[in-house]
Amino acid sequence: MAIPRRSSEEPMTVGHGFAYIAFWQFMAFLMLIALVWVNEIWNLAALIWGENLDQQPNIFRGAILTAGVLVTSIVVVGHTYEQQKRVLRGMLTVCSYCKRVRIAHEAWEKIEEYVARKSTVTFTHGVCPDCFDKYASSLRSRPSPIPPPSRQDEHPTV
Repeated sequence: MAIPRRSSEEPMTVGHGFAYIAFWQFMAFLMLIALVWVNEIWNLAALIWGENLDQQPNIFRGAILTAGVLVTSIVVVGHTYEQQKRVLRGMLTVCSYCKRVRIAHEAWEKIEEYVARKSTVTFTHGVCPDCFDKYASSLRSRPSPIPPPSRQDEHPTV
């Protein structure tokens, strides 16, 4: 299994991300299998702690441990794949400028329309306190598009 490579111009796709993670999980489980067999052949506990070095390798025990590691690896890689799909299904690509949501490769939709279509939520609009503080002063300093009435118009003389 080759490591998926990508150039700096090519963005990593979801498929590449899954393959990359699965590759490194697979490599970790191969290292565990190698450790099982190194332990069976050289008896690592005896080498490290100076115990009985005359113990013969137990092929049956090594095979059982290898089978256990393989079953565990299949469960872990499959579970990781399912969790990643679940996370990605819950992610939306939102434009940083106009806040539209990508619904297809080249199709974008207003976030309000998207959420209303996908759920029972109804949108209303308001102004949060931070934005009110930020924009209220600029709104007050702007000239009004409607000129204020002149004093003469306020109190007409008859």
